[in-house]
Amino acid sequence: MPDYKEMYFHLMHETAKAVKILRQAHLDCEEMFLSAPETPVILLDPTGDNGEG
Repeated sequence: MPDYKEMYFHLMHETAKAVKILRQAHLDCEEMFLSAPETPVILLDPTGDNGEG
């Protein structure tokens, strides 16, 4: 008969490791976003008139 307690604890341990990895990846991406140089914003004319001609 399978040892369900052992299976449960193994699953919970591995799940906790996966959550920790995902949380760290999220924090890493937040840091990358916050430390990236600011991208210039270019406003476009919604009428399509770009001032030429």
